[in-house]
Amino acid sequence: MSKKLVALLLLFALIPFSAARSSIFNGTIDQNNSYAWGSKLGWLNFAPQNGASYVGLNITDTAVSGYAWSRQYGWLNFAPDNGGVTNNCAGALGGYAWSSHLGWVSLAGAGIDANGNLIGLAGSASDVAGQINFNCTHCAVKTDWRPCAARPAVCGNGVIESGEACDNGVNNGACPKTCSSNCQTNLCGATGAGGGGIGVPNPPPVNTNPPTSTPPTGPVATSTPSIATTTPTNVGGLGYDYWYVYVVNRADIVRDGKIDVLDFNALMVNWGKKNKGNRADTNLDGRVDIFDFNNLMINWGKIENK
Repeated sequence: MSKKLVALLLLFALIPFSAARSSIFNGTIDQNNSYAWGSKLGWLNFAPQNGASYVGLNITDTAVSGYAWSRQYGWLNFAPDNGGVTNNCAGALGGYAWSSHLGWVSLAGAGIDANGNLIGLAGSASDVAGQINFNCTHCAVKTDWRPCAARPAVCGNGVIESGEACDNGVNNGACPKTCSSNCQTNLCGATGAGGGGIGVPNPPPVNTNPPTSTPPTGPVATSTPSIATTTPTNVGGLGYDYWYVYVVNRADIVRDGKIDVLDFNALMVNWGKKNKGNRADTNLDGRVDIFDFNNLMINWGKIENK
């Protein structure tokens, strides 16, 4: 290995790779599983970056914010003024995102399953912005947020979760408090002691009918990040995203439209790592190893056909 290549590898090792902080309560989108198909919006990336910063979706128990990116129509704002996308503890999405080109985009009909996969067919075929399909052949959008029923219960966090009859947070405890220290109902009058209580778990309701209200009216926010996430275009009419995900199987680690020494350097810097969302994990098996090296060699020298 030449001295220049060693120096380049050391330089890459000193450059930290950015990663959005996230959890089952406040999740983001996995950048290796971030694409769905819009009947009019085309391929949508739900984990775009603005420079080195993640500006994709952020998901909580009540709402979805952030941006998705459509090559044809640009930014899709999930938290505009007078609108916004909703979520609930069961993972049922609703409300509206905003496209400055196509207007309101309904998310009713989509949801998040127990494994964090965005599923369903959002919107209506008659909508100006069309529908968003999370279940198509090459679609895969995944978050680390989880519906309440799929989470391990944490007694004392103030949220009633699976297996808990109540959770009053700091107000949990013995009688006369109504909720015990193990998040069961205190039967103070019946037992006289009230340390534990038996209680019956009350899991969160499942919303099987996402909101179907008409779009809000009035002025909307059209401000977006100042720098768009742009990449080379037009591979068989499907663009760079298709080439990167399906032609070279993510071997273009640095995403510059060609498979070369820069991708090899990035692979070496990340060799042996097992962190989720690592771009050097080209086969998505959770680790950077010889299989990713083989994938890189198979695709070595390929250049996107612009």
